Amino acid sequence: MTIELNLATVIYICSCIGVVGGAVKVLVEAKKALQKPLDEVNKKLEHYDDCLARDKRRIDQMDDALAELTKSINMLVRSNRTMLYHMEDGNHTGEIKKEIDELDAWLLEGKEYKK
Repeated sequence: MTIELNLATVIYICSCIGVVGGAVKVLVEAKKALQKPLDEVNKKLEHYDDCLARDKRRIDQMDDALAELTKSINMLVRSNRTMLYHMEDGNHTGEIKKEIDELDAWLLEGKEYKK
């Protein structure tokens, strides 16, 4: 079996290769065009994730500060309550001594008070 190559066959093969190459080029450009909006959305989502993570860290810090503030307020209210009881009837001196010790420890040494 012999294959005859004439000018028409060579032109046909070259044009087929050109058509396939052109189709691949169009497909690559279409993929890039379709990928661009998706990349932009992914970039925005990453930015929003970063913002949310930063906000979560900030909220956690505020929660910690609020917990410390709550401890401080509780200590002050307990001390004031003990002082009021003592002013009312002159008793509760043992309780006042205990509160003073706890308040001093809490203020000076940073130790937590016991309920």
